[in-house]
Amino acid sequence: MKTLRNMLACDRGASLVEFALVLPLLALLLVGMVDFGRGMAISMTLESAARSGAEYGGLFPQDGAGVTTAITEALGPGLTADAVSAVPQCRCAGAVVDCSTVCNGGGAEMYLTVRVDYAYSPILPYPGIASSYPLTGTAEFRVR
Repeated sequence: MKTLRNMLACDRGASLVEFALVLPLLALLLVGMVDFGRGMAISMTLESAARSGAEYGGLFPQDGAGVTTAITEALGPGLTADAVSAVPQCRCAGAVVDCSTVCNGGGAEMYLTVRVDYAYSPILPYPGIASSYPLTGTAEFRVR
């Protein structure tokens, strides 16, 4: 029969108990990394979509619906932008001016700034952390 001293000296199963104590922390860390990576991937997709919309708008400045379509196609399935804006601006020597302004050597340069907004929600609700984060992709393209 085992004595109390033998039972206390035995360390069988100790690693299983340690693993059971550390496993929730490791799982939370893994899910947090996946959440962060997912957020970064969505952020890069938003930047790419804004760039696609700005390039299209730079070639076809009067086609606002086409800019939105280019952004939607660049986002791909499963990701829908919360808001899309395409704002034309005219500049003369870097300063924003009216488009009818005559600059040195010609007319004002026209730029199209595209912004794509998305509210990112993490996989799990983390205590003390917001339930959604605004992500934005912006791009600027000179209109030809």
